[in-house]
Amino acid sequence: MPKLLEQNYPCFLEVYDAYPYFIQRCDAIRYFLLYHYGGFYIDIDIEFLKPIDDLLEDYELIFSKLVGFNNAIMGSIPQDPIWTKVFEELDKRKSGRREKINPFILFGNSENYVCYSTGSILLNDCLVAEKYHEKSTVCLCPGYIFEPDLPMEINGEIVKWKDKRNSYSIHHMTGRWLLAYSKFISLIFDIYANIYWKISGLFF
Repeated sequence: MPKLLEQNYPCFLEVYDAYPYFIQRCDAIRYFLLYHYGGFYIDIDIEFLKPIDDLLEDYELIFSKLVGFNNAIMGSIPQDPIWTKVFEELDKRKSGRREKINPFILFGNSENYVCYSTGSILLNDCLVAEKYHEKSTVCLCPGYIFEPDLPMEINGEIVKWKDKRNSYSIHHMTGRWLLAYSKFISLIFDIYANIYWKISGLFF
């Protein structure tokens, strides 16, 4: 993957090589792949229930929206302008540039820092700032299309959607990139979250 940057985007190599976490490089390269080639990027822990080949036919971009926009599955035509905005933001949020104002770095939460610097928080911020969520050429899929079983915002409420008849995939959320202590915390959180959902009865 670095060859793509070396041959076509050498100005980003310094930022790419300086990332302290491997997952940050994985995040960054997916944006360049979509800009350069177009098509779909899909995380390896996503299991498909039916083909998605036709989803890009009527749109230039496709994103999954849970509470915010997720970078685990994305579709794009080549050279869509949103990715240049993402590239600019990657450079602005690179390690060391905003340490004085970035609370995720100040509090030492590496996972939140990753999401902020290269992951879903960065993507969400770019889409909202450029008002891509208002464009007719962009398909914003409700969470149940690609990621049922995960908490998502539907009509202003946070719900879990169990009906998979309209789903194209399931996101298993293995969290392989998380540090060991974060996986443990995530496991505890999942236990309490499952209790909450059972009590609340917010199943569809």
